[in-house]
Amino acid sequence: MPIIEGFCSTPHLDNQRHVVELGALAPLPGHVPLLYRHDASKVAGTIELLEYRDGGLWCQARIDDEQYLKGMTHLSACFTVFEHKFVDQYTEKQRRVISKARLDEISLTNNPGNSACTIIIKQADGIGPFHEALIAKVNKMRELTQCLASIQR
Repeated sequence: MPIIEGFCSTPHLDNQRHVVELGALAPLPGHVPLLYRHDASKVAGTIELLEYRDGGLWCQARIDDEQYLKGMTHLSACFTVFEHKFVDQYTEKQRRVISKARLDEISLTNNPGNSACTIIIKQADGIGPFHEALIAKVNKMRELTQCLASIQR
């Protein structure tokens, strides 16, 4: 079973004009599900580690079926907001800064709200040259995305 990891939330402006502050997401008591494209009927695997690091909320997960990884490039956090504020309201720089929220689930996706949340494939069973090349490209894309996100700040 493949193991993936990466940030599922970072304090960068996402495509919904949200900024989730570091430490804002509190996991659900017990278990945070790992889903395929936010579909509650498709549990993609098990989250083994969820912790804050310098760049955001880091996730490590074991994928139950490799089919769920096909075409998926990012992690996406779904959350319920409890505290937020609007910054630069009524300007083109308007954004919603989220300071407290409950983490409801994390999903594998190819259409992320936060492009900085790319998947890194850490371990896979029986990978061949194609998968090795794919892993290298996904990891390179992650580096480029993080570079772009740091420029946007």
